[in-house]
Amino acid sequence: MGKADVGGFGISSDLAWQAYAALGCHLNKRTVLELGYKYMSVDYTSGGFTNDMRTSGVLLNLGLKF
Repeated sequence: MGKADVGGFGISSDLAWQAYAALGCHLNKRTVLELGYKYMSVDYTSGGFTNDMRTSGVLLNLGLKF
């Protein structure tokens, strides 16, 4: 599985984006387990406040369907 999105463009932030990739398996009809990696970047400035942040890391996701 893979996902990505981009936003901001000067409207609410200068630029914000993230990318996610994972491998997963269905444990049963309603449960999925994923192991992946995510990278996220935010560049935001408003008045005197600046938030220029980047974070990344390994993740473990457990999905349940109801």
